[in-house]
Amino acid sequence: MLNRKPLPTCVRLALITAPVLMLAGCQLPPPTPDTPPQPVTINCDVPTFTPLAGTTDSEEQGGIRIFVTPGPYSCVPSSKTTRAAVDPSLGDYITRPPATNPQQPPVFVEDTQTPTLLAAPDRLVFSITIKNNLPRVFRGSGTVVMYNIGGKNQNVDQSNFSELNNLIVPPQTEAQVTIYGPPLAQIDPQQKLALYLYDVVTKTDAAGNVTQKQNFEWDYKYTLTAKTQQGMVTKSRHWILG
Repeated sequence: MLNRKPLPTCVRLALITAPVLMLAGCQLPPPTPDTPPQPVTINCDVPTFTPLAGTTDSEEQGGIRIFVTPGPYSCVPSSKTTRAAVDPSLGDYITRPPATNPQQPPVFVEDTQTPTLLAAPDRLVFSITIKNNLPRVFRGSGTVVMYNIGGKNQNVDQSNFSELNNLIVPPQTEAQVTIYGPPLAQIDPQQKLALYLYDVVTKTDAAGNVTQKQNFEWDYKYTLTAKTQQGMVTKSRHWILG
């Protein structure tokens, strides 16, 4: 809620005398112009994944090769607006709109719009490519995805892995899906981040029954990299109805 300040004495007098001045042919001051845009440097932090020893971009077990690629991430422009009640000048006051509610007169405000950058997507995301070198169809159903960050397993809704669970890859072909993880805001930098794919079917018999499952693992050092660009802060002053 905006705090309404009492009108300055000079403005209250202007309200009374303005009609007289106008009749006398006096020129009243114009409204206060908006403040010119001000340049500002803005930034956002995007995740960087550095593979740890033993981790490569792909891993193969039992005829199934899985490629993993983090991201990609980018900085998306956004903005935030703040509003504060300010004193109108004489020129501003003569443009005041009529009150629609006597108990809530119009309020003169200044809006400040500040540019920001947001990391996108705003959560962990990995592209998973599965190449099926088996003589039979590969099905992603039953695969369990788990993230371990800083030595702690993360609780992630299984809907984040729906593409993988619904995946069907014919023999000697490949397919790509996307899986998601916790929000970036919940992850502290400078930690070990592990991605596990458990119970991946790597062998079936002639009847299609599962005869072998394997676990896959990728380990990274999770850090943040700052990205910067220029933006403009803008301010505008105007009346709003109370």
